[in-house]
Formats: sequence, C-alpha cells, structure tokens
Amino acid sequence: MQTYGYTMKKFCVVFFGILFSVNTINSQSWRYFWWEGELGGVMDVVFTDLNRWQISPSGSIAARYKFHKFTSAKLQVAAGQISGIDDRDTVIYSYSTILIAPSLRFEYELYRSEKDLPGYNSRGLDMDLRKYWVYLFGGIGMIYFDPQPGDDLPEEEIKKYTWILPFGAGFKYNFSRSFSVGAEVGISFTGSDYLEGYSPDTSGRNDKFLKVGVLVAYKFGTTPSSSFRVR
Repeated sequence: MQTYGYTMKKFCVVFFGILFSVNTINSQSWRYFWWEGELGGVMDVVFTDLNRWQISPSGSIAARYKFHKFTSAKLQVAAGQISGIDDRDTVIYSYSTILIAPSLRFEYELYRSEKDLPGYNSRGLDMDLRKYWVYLFGGIGMIYFDPQPGDDLPEEEIKKYTWILPFGAGFKYNFSRSFSVGAEVGISFTGSDYLEGYSPDTSGRNDKFLKVGVLVAYKFGTTPSSSFRVR
C-alpha cells in the first residue's frame, strides 16, 4: 500500500510539472477567457475486491474555466451508486453504496482543428474557437462512500472518504459558438480499498474505477465581456 501511494504521488508531480511548464511557455500569447457549464452521463466500471469489476451508471455536473490557449480548469461533482455480491466464501457478502466525488481537473488540448469558428467578444478580440479538439486531463479530488452490507451482516467501521486521482482523455465538438458535445474515458485511482466495505488480507491494492462518458457543455460567456458576436 505504501509503495502504491508513493508511486501515485511521484506520477502526479511529474504530470502537473509538465503541464505547468507547457503553460508557462505559451502563456504570453493568450488573453481571452470564458466559462462553460457541463452536464454528463457516465458509465462507471468499478474494480473492487468483490466480483472484481461491475458496471454502474452515474451523472456529473461541472464548471470549466478556459484560462489559457491550450488549458482549462474544471470543477466537477460526479455521483452514482454501485452494488455487488460475493458468494465465494461460506458467508455470502452483499453490499450497496453511493459514490459522490468532487474533483478539480486540468485539461490540456493535445490536438485542435484549424481555426474554423468565427467568434469575437464585444471588445473585438478573436476568441480562437475551434470546431473540435482532443485533450488529456488529470486532477485531484475526494470521494465519499457509505457501503451498506446486506442480509443483516455487521457494518465494519471504516473511513468513508478518501482522495482520488482522475486521469484520462477526451474529445470535444463545437456545434456552435455556445454549444458543444464530447466524450471522455478515464481512470480514477483511490486511496482506499473499502469502497464496498470489504478488504481481504490478500488484496494488496486500492480500489479504482474506469469512466466512459458523454458530455454536453454550454459557454456562458467571456471575460471581460459576456457575449459573443460574429464579425
């Protein structure tokens, strides 16, 4: 467990160090900002000690702030529920739990289409809008879980929250200057082996979950202006 945690911390330092370096190099040429609101429908593939993996739907709501030519910050809250059963032992263990995960992510645009969407704010500044782009993301957050054992089994005393580290990639397509849709795939590492309320002695690693989702976003405006216009 300690080796796993040390490896994840080292990976995070390298990832965010590279992201900061790239942003610093390109920061002089970027002046235009905007906010986006986002709703998402997600399929979670959760890897735990019971049943090994399971599929569960969840949803998310987020606000994204475009603060750099290639980079955005995204504050997201995702919520879902998982349940499972383990009948490999003499005592059958079943459970269900909610999962609530707020996180702060940073997205870096790895590839962008040519400049094919005209958009200017009220000061006449070009907003550098693109039709589609591919991005990588990484971040940090917390997850709350409350596993409830079934069949009158005793509930184990555990800490019901821990850190998460989400990483992945996504694709976005602008239908207009305000509306866009996208898809994401990512994996979230956690600091706990008790999402299902159970951790065998032979486990040796924490729980994690894979996310595959579809997103719809709306741009609320720009800074210092709150409106788009076409020149």
